[in-house]
Amino acid sequence: CLKERGFNSAADKLLVCIDGSKALKKGLQDVFGNTLIIARCYLHKQRNLESYLPKANHPELRRRMKKLMNLVKYADAVKELASLQKWLASISLEAEASIDEVGEELLTVHKLAMPASLRKSFATTNVIESMFSVVRSKTNRIKNWNSARDQMLRWTAAAIAEHEKQTRKIQGYRQIPLLIEGLNALALKK
Repeated sequence: CLKERGFNSAADKLLVCIDGSKALKKGLQDVFGNTLIIARCYLHKQRNLESYLPKANHPELRRRMKKLMNLVKYADAVKELASLQKWLASISLEAEASIDEVGEELLTVHKLAMPASLRKSFATTNVIESMFSVVRSKTNRIKNWNSARDQMLRWTAAAIAEHEKQTRKIQGYRQIPLLIEGLNALALKK
């Protein structure tokens, strides 16, 4: 567990961006409790919504999701989300239920007043999924796993280390102090 390994957050709250997994959300809540702020990956939600809509509606959904995620002010994002919900309700009850399920978690990056450059990194799970992709591609080539000597762990660690060399910095990393301020301000409100 992260806590047992000495994980320490620079803010009073911990921001995590997750896909729609209820089990992952519950596990995080069990471990981190009320210090947790959840942001939902808008790309996962967009793909999920597309599965309920006719293909002809996909471009409009993408346009609306992009507009929503590019808004700066939380109040504007709330209005745009309501507009999106209304539009989805006119097309598909399942899509409407899906957008209702995500609720405010889709607007977490707006609520924290994150600068646009940081929002690109924290509104999706792409950062971690990129690493998973590299590990998967490296470990798929392995023909002989020798688990008796922790071979799987070494190959995975080597793939992660290789990915780290190729990874660029988080976009807007210089503005992380603003994110910490936003997380701490949110902690004070609750």
